[in-house]
Amino acid sequence: AREQIELALPMARLCREDCRGLCPECGANLNLGECACVEGLADPRWAGLTELKSKLN
Repeated sequence: AREQIELALPMARLCREDCRGLCPECGANLNLGECACVEGLADPRWAGLTELKSKLN
């Protein structure tokens, strides 16, 4: 039963509707400003799939 309750909860728990949350990489509070993380930086292990996706599009 506990597992079902946890699965029903939203993945991104926010304190209010306009909350930007925390950066998933560095944990910076995005409500206070931007973090220094590079957006879109992909794990190099996914490079093969990224290349395949670009060929298919």
